[in-house]
Amino acid sequence: MGVFVFNSCQNSVEDEFLQNAWNNRPQQYSVVFDANGGSGSMQTQKVLSTSLSNTNLDANSFTKDGYLFAGWNTKSDGSGTSFVNQNPLSPVFLSTTELSITLYAQWSLIYKVVFDPNGGSGTMTAIETTEIAGKTLTANVFTRSGYVFDGWNTASDGTGSNFADGTALSTVFGSAGAVVTLYAKWVRGFDLSTHDISEFADYLSRTIDTTSADNEVVIRGGNLTTSDLRTLSNAIKSYKANIGKLDLSELQITELFNSGNGAGGTGVFQKITALKEVILPKTLVTLSEGAFAYCDQLEKVTMYEGLTTILWSAFANCPKLKSITIPDSVVFIAQTSFSDCYDLEEVIISKNSKLELIGCRAFRNCTSLKEIYIPCKVENLNNELFKTSVNSKDPSTSGSFEGCTALSKVFFENTLLKINTNCFTGCSALTDVYYSGSQEEWSSVIIGTGNDYLTSATMHYNYTE
Repeated sequence: MGVFVFNSCQNSVEDEFLQNAWNNRPQQYSVVFDANGGSGSMQTQKVLSTSLSNTNLDANSFTKDGYLFAGWNTKSDGSGTSFVNQNPLSPVFLSTTELSITLYAQWSLIYKVVFDPNGGSGTMTAIETTEIAGKTLTANVFTRSGYVFDGWNTASDGTGSNFADGTALSTVFGSAGAVVTLYAKWVRGFDLSTHDISEFADYLSRTIDTTSADNEVVIRGGNLTTSDLRTLSNAIKSYKANIGKLDLSELQITELFNSGNGAGGTGVFQKITALKEVILPKTLVTLSEGAFAYCDQLEKVTMYEGLTTILWSAFANCPKLKSITIPDSVVFIAQTSFSDCYDLEEVIISKNSKLELIGCRAFRNCTSLKEIYIPCKVENLNNELFKTSVNSKDPSTSGSFEGCTALSKVFFENTLLKINTNCFTGCSALTDVYYSGSQEEWSSVIIGTGNDYLTSATMHYNYTE
């Protein structure tokens, strides 16, 4: 019978060897990817410990509409440990004692601005960013033949919110979603900052509808020489029966020069027979003589603060002009500035007006004018000065308000010293005179001859309106 000999020493060595081999076997690590509100799928990434040090996380393939992938986090709310896309695996598992970890995709809202030419041409790259602080809208590069870029709007028809070039993105997205389409706004116009004045006549020939009397012309841009303005004036007058609105608000000029030679020259925009509305330059200081005289259809004029001087006959014989607001900055209204404006019903002059001088015949034959306020800086209601030039003192027998047959009320401040000859001659409807001072003060005002309708009107002293 055989004998089995148990070698306990040998078995112990083998067990230890097997135990060590088991303990030192390669570990398998697993990464589970969670889309965390996104879409798509990613397989669990498995890797042995022997490869851990030279392996990166699988590249993200999840997507989320309107969002940009911003990395991974061990917590869905981003409060855990963060890792970038394709982060090395070793640091990932140093953050845990587990062999398996779940990483949650993190998403950043994408702010996107899409630029639409809205009838223009050209291309602009959309803005896409997850951070809007300190960033602004890209400057427009779209163009449109015959038009001037006038900013951006969130609606193609211009009824949305307006934004200018360079507006802060924080303003654009202040009340909007994460994706905004901005539509270029266009106004018909010629930009002197990007085009030479020699191109203006060609521009008009391409944009004016000669079958219409309602074309709008917008002129913008840099300063003009007298010669440039003459070129511009002549081109516009070639379409005098077709231009219904003239917008000069963004024309960078301080004086609308007379387009002829001297005071006898032709007004720069005189006799544009279809013109119904004009918007003067915001930078204008002096409006030249005869500038818009004999514009038969002119009904509306917009003038801005900063204008100081309205020279003679600037709006003479504009019979359809109904209302005019004199900016507070105007100091001088020269002779015949508004004479023969038969439909002129109101002249709006505020209490803050700096107006000092009203020339002879300034409002002669404004037969629809019902009342007039003479501000406090007018001490001498002057029909004698400025007959032919600013420095002239040649007398005239015509008064500032001569022939204003509908004028029924006149308002004076107690700073008035003199009313010259014939200022209110022919004002047969004049019934009431309002004076901010006392009767005694009024008695010291010098009133020239030819003002019988004024002196026979009912006086209202110490008025405070």
